[in-house]
Amino acid sequence: MLKRAILFLMSALLVFSVCACDSGENNNKPGKEQQEAEAAQKYLNSELSYLSDEEFTYSQLMGIDALGRKVLPTAGIEDKYVGIFYFVLLGDQGHNNIIDVNDIMDEYGNGLTDNPLFALDGNPAYGDGSISPTTQFHYWGKPLYGYYQSSDKWVVRRHLELFMNAGIDFLYLDYTNSTYEYDAGVRALTDVIRELLSEGYENVPRLAFMLPDNVNDSTRKVKSVYDKWYSKEQYADCWFIADEYLNPTGNPMVVGNFTDSQGTYPNPAIDSAVRSRLWLKQMQWPSRDADSNAFPWIEWRYPNGSQPNHGGIMNVSIAQHINSWSSSAYIDAVAGGKKYSYRARGWTPDNSSDHYGINKDNVMAGTNFEWQWQNALNVKDELKMVTVTGWNEWAAPKVGTYNYTVNGVKYGVFNDCFNMEFSRDAEMMEGGYGDNYYMQLVRNIREFKGKSIEKTDNVMLFDESSAVSADNITALAAKFVDIKGDAVVRTAMSVGAKY
Repeated sequence: MLKRAILFLMSALLVFSVCACDSGENNNKPGKEQQEAEAAQKYLNSELSYLSDEEFTYSQLMGIDALGRKVLPTAGIEDKYVGIFYFVLLGDQGHNNIIDVNDIMDEYGNGLTDNPLFALDGNPAYGDGSISPTTQFHYWGKPLYGYYQSSDKWVVRRHLELFMNAGIDFLYLDYTNSTYEYDAGVRALTDVIRELLSEGYENVPRLAFMLPDNVNDSTRKVKSVYDKWYSKEQYADCWFIADEYLNPTGNPMVVGNFTDSQGTYPNPAIDSAVRSRLWLKQMQWPSRDADSNAFPWIEWRYPNGSQPNHGGIMNVSIAQHINSWSSSAYIDAVAGGKKYSYRARGWTPDNSSDHYGINKDNVMAGTNFEWQWQNALNVKDELKMVTVTGWNEWAAPKVGTYNYTVNGVKYGVFNDCFNMEFSRDAEMMEGGYGDNYYMQLVRNIREFKGKSIEKTDNVMLFDESSAVSADNITALAAKFVDIKGDAVVRTAMSVGAKY
């Protein structure tokens, strides 16, 4: 603090001394605007010099995406949080085969009554259900890293490196299924997080579980994850703990339904040790009225206005399956005559010409995602946290029990994701949108968390007097560092052990 105070006083004296000069006596002296710009640049340089090498690298990283949108540097990071919805089920129970919607569509076309993608098992009238089995998970697209298992540490390390460079603080893990717990994926995450921390990295994202909305399932699962993970000392550094502004308990956050049928929070049925050692954050279910104290993971009910602010927390999502599953929205778009409830990746507030949001250019640009981010940025001074949905869901099961019919024909459906338009992942894909959504994520997080120094572009500059040679490069006030350890052989098997 003393060092920073001295720095501030020096910067103030510099501004005073520059402004006190009489530029009229010498036409070669810089004008007032130039003097102010030079003083601001020196102040920026000094502010950046106080950052660690890791913080400096993050603040000065720049880029440009395939659509020409720029990721700009910052002068540091505000004390805010960004979390992203992360999935650990790939390759685990019930998800051990590669069936890609696009492969089936390429072979059978986009017809409804002759495509096995929509056929239910045992109904040959409109396709062979064995090609697209009911209850089996189907991929909506192919990830850039292939059909990886969530336990693949090679992929996990790359994900965490991407998140570190993006400014992601925590991952909220999908444990909303009432039956399964995906230990292999969680163990891979905890192992790699601990590796990165042991290597000295500072901004490694931490973890939080998001449990089922059903209160009984949440009560059971929070005890299970506590016993399995939180109670173990070796994992103590892996959990996300917000500051006291959001989290007065000082404990790791777990999200779920922790209010009993009488409205008592936290639910007294939850084990007392669990209640005393975890921050039990109530989940905001999107179909319910907004709760100012709840944790939002997606918003469904605000198509013409901003997502609500939940006590300093706001969600931004890539697409929203409002009153409609992803594939049924696709069928509606093909068959016509249905209400427009799903908001796909390319949705915009003025969607009169594209009711679902499937315009190709808009999908590539993520106009829905951008609109939601803009809502958050408009009130960023009121926000402490943004939650993002999501990163890597990639697949959904084909469901036959949902009674979805068109013209008297019943179809199998997919819930949260179906194809590129009707899905909500930001992870890079092979083909399609490529890395547009990751770059979009980075750019908007910079806008949300980044500090800025007026009259500068937030880039550290060195004048001639500070030039250094290759022999004494360490004399620079700050330097870029790379996250090491990623040039290793990948040995994990794909989902289904196909390759």
